[in-house]
Amino acid sequence: MVLVDYAASKSGETAYGLLSEFRATLACDGASNFNKAVTRNGLSVALCNDHARRRFHKVCAGMGKEKAARSIAQQGLQWYLRLYAIERDIKDLPVELKYEQRQAWAVPLWAEFIVWARQVQSQGVAHAGTRDALSYLVKHANSCNIAAMTAVCRSPASNPST
Repeated sequence: MVLVDYAASKSGETAYGLLSEFRATLACDGASNFNKAVTRNGLSVALCNDHARRRFHKVCAGMGKEKAARSIAQQGLQWYLRLYAIERDIKDLPVELKYEQRQAWAVPLWAEFIVWARQVQSQGVAHAGTRDALSYLVKHANSCNIAAMTAVCRSPASNPST
């Protein structure tokens, strides 16, 4: 089910009002206004990866081309590019085959990406923006999980065009 609604308020009460009867996995952007509905309804959450990816992109954009090319942030973006390559390769497949291919290729790649991110983070990162991008990714790794998104939505876990 896809719910699109508008409310002038972005409060937790507004989100809960929309989702008060919802009892499945909530695919959302992770805004804190969903927390009340998630807690009250015992929902699991599948977050979009774009917020994490954009943090790496912002770091690279601020570094300049040469410095960014050698950066940890660029390595993070390369992981996302590998995930997007899978999406490009399967874009014309029927939904069921897309799901199977994502499970076979994207899910293990995501797991490797998170291992990499945790390892780099544990070694210490000098650049504040890169530290932030890694922290956000690691903090939300379970909710941004490719397996969760592909199982719930059977759609890509990110939108590479933004």
